[in-house]
Amino acid sequence: MDPALPPPTTFMGKLILMIYATLPLYGIYLAQLFAYTLTFVGELRDSWYLRANVILLTILETFHTVVMIHFAYHYSITSASDPAMLFEITWSGPLITLCESVMVVIVHSFYIRRIYIMSKRNLWLVTFLVTLLIARSVVSVYVTAYLYLEENFISFHANSTVKLIVPISLSLLVVADFCVASTMVYYLYQGRSGTTRGDHLVNTLIIYIVNTGFITVIFSFAVVMSFVLQGQQLTFAGPLVIVTKLYANAVLGSLNMRTYLRDPFGMSSTEDISMMSFYKTQASRDSTMVQSTQLPAPEAYPHIPVAGFDEHGIPTGTSKIRS
Repeated sequence: MDPALPPPTTFMGKLILMIYATLPLYGIYLAQLFAYTLTFVGELRDSWYLRANVILLTILETFHTVVMIHFAYHYSITSASDPAMLFEITWSGPLITLCESVMVVIVHSFYIRRIYIMSKRNLWLVTFLVTLLIARSVVSVYVTAYLYLEENFISFHANSTVKLIVPISLSLLVVADFCVASTMVYYLYQGRSGTTRGDHLVNTLIIYIVNTGFITVIFSFAVVMSFVLQGQQLTFAGPLVIVTKLYANAVLGSLNMRTYLRDPFGMSSTEDISMMSFYKTQASRDSTMVQSTQLPAPEAYPHIPVAGFDEHGIPTGTSKIRS
């Protein structure tokens, strides 16, 4: 092996260990998928949009796991007889990056759609979030392209363009994650009903978003710092594969959480809506808040198929009516 090359254990070791540590997250995802199928594909049937998102996430999660297994096998088993092979870029390397990019698009699109509804169709806010997502996706695709074009990781790291676009891509991911999570927390807090049961529901959702949304921000920031501080190693890719799994688990967990949130409030699966249901109008912010105690005619609100939650998985108990 060329003495100028870094030691294999230093260059690749931490990434392989993190891949092994990430694989159990796929098992957790499958457990969540089983729970979702039992609850929201049967009696409490979700909308086609939510079911389509779950299907896409499952396909991508499975493909991402298969690609990671090949990556770990190639660099820990196949390359064992020739350490120089550790520095060559195998086909599964760029695919891991591509899976992460597609996962970010699916998950962020899911959350941005929720924000669009919760913000009463605030186009300026949604345009900003979508612009962030598009910019990050374009830069990420460029990074994936360079992984395909370069023959080995040494030349990849030495490329001046890569040194520029990789930090930009990772930084945009941190900003996008933070903006989406903080915006959802803001609108949930704004939707507090003023009642004990309604506020408890909102507080539970806020805690969940903080725990799941901001943990992806932390891991995304860890990716940036790893690349800046250890740019000649592949350590930065470790938190990147972890955050990909966290995205999928966070979305499916938020959908499954509706079962937990309904039970403490005594909501049955046959109810169309509970006494917790509130609705926002476009009137003044200074008007009086009124709690709804009875669901209007079904045709007036056709978008509420599950008790306490609408077809987008957004809790109806977090809204206010303003007259």
